[in-house]
Amino acid sequence: MGGVLGLRELAMIPKVPEAMGEIPDEIRNNDLFEGYQSKSDDEFFSDFDDEGDDSKLATVMDNNLFKKLVGCPIRFEVGQTHDSVCTLRGLLTDHAIHEGFNFKKIKNDKNRLTWAYLVENFPWRLHASIDCDETTMQAKIYSNDHTCHRIYKSQEAKAKWIATQKKGFLKGCRPFISIDGCHLKMPYGGVLPSAIALYANSGMYLIAYCICEGETILSWSWFSQRLRCFLNYPEYRPICFISDMQMDVIWTLNMYWPKASIRHAFDNSIKFDHVTNNITEAFNSMLKDFRSMTYLGLKEYIRRIVMSRFQLRQEECSRWGNGIPPAVNKKIKDNTVKCRILRTLHSCKGKYEMLGLNRVYTANLNEKTCECGQRHVSGVSCCHALVGIRHHFGVYGNQNNIEEFIDPALSKSAYLRTYNYMIYHIPDMCVWGDHEGAHIEPPPLKRKPRRPKLLRKRE
Repeated sequence: MGGVLGLRELAMIPKVPEAMGEIPDEIRNNDLFEGYQSKSDDEFFSDFDDEGDDSKLATVMDNNLFKKLVGCPIRFEVGQTHDSVCTLRGLLTDHAIHEGFNFKKIKNDKNRLTWAYLVENFPWRLHASIDCDETTMQAKIYSNDHTCHRIYKSQEAKAKWIATQKKGFLKGCRPFISIDGCHLKMPYGGVLPSAIALYANSGMYLIAYCICEGETILSWSWFSQRLRCFLNYPEYRPICFISDMQMDVIWTLNMYWPKASIRHAFDNSIKFDHVTNNITEAFNSMLKDFRSMTYLGLKEYIRRIVMSRFQLRQEECSRWGNGIPPAVNKKIKDNTVKCRILRTLHSCKGKYEMLGLNRVYTANLNEKTCECGQRHVSGVSCCHALVGIRHHFGVYGNQNNIEEFIDPALSKSAYLRTYNYMIYHIPDMCVWGDHEGAHIEPPPLKRKPRRPKLLRKRE
């Protein structure tokens, strides 16, 4: 029968003499390669016994899955596997942009991918083809030898690639933004306005920040206008802002975000149950003593924090035991404790009536609704709905997961969509080139208000 041999069968294969070359883990098995629909890889794989470590079987058994590290350069190698051809194309595009060269796409279909350096006589080349599972792409040949100079106009840096750098908020975060300003302690002073969102695990996601001369109506207007243009937020999607109720902030939000939710017309699709502006206050406290740094040093510090957090969040998600984030799972456990005092009356399939100490609540599991309205606001099943869910699982033998009753904005998949992108590393400032745009001047110095006079002025 075809297939990969076990360890016991591999141990029984006699070793080949050194004169013929070492052949570790080499097995001739035609059934293993049935998933390859094209014979274009025959130049890389043959049926001879002297193939060595480059054989397809050896690389398949190695299963060297590529792991993207935020802030680290992208490195390819022979035998490396990727989730899909789209993933590999994205990595090659990022690699070309940051290394400064352009590709020539010799083969670029769903089964084969061969990209080479655009200029002739340069041996950089990567060839990959689909694996046995008809999904995974595996690098079969890779030549990284090149001494070419870096180019400054990349044909791969298109608008679509640039747009992916801001998709974290649009893809995974809830449509809720907290805005506030942080006063700086440097000699020139100023304010650092910031816009913070929440991801699925109820943590901070920095969307935008800038440095302005103060919390004035001109500064907030400029920040709100740039935020609206940068996000390109659809008109039909709901969004909600929370701030410290400063009049300049309220005026600019009414000007540039006229359809945002307000207190008497709150949209339940936002799935947010906080009523304070502590999100941006937590971000301001995270800066601590760095608020006294220079403008450029402060912005570099914030960029490094965001870059490292992207990587930490990706590693954290890989350790989750289920598809529910820990913060959401904690809310479910707390509601499970509260539901023990409720008495359940089953009306029909999926419809329940819960008797509490003071009043009665009704829940419909089919429509995922409850009379208390907690799930409409927070996205997490309330204690009344959890009673019906536990009864539904026990009576009908339903093996479905509790994840079905959690809003998709609070799921693990939404978390992964948020941090599916990366903030790239930047070299030291000493190697930066000169900026050809408008020269940015510091704000004008103004005398700060002093201690007020206690004695009245006598004429």
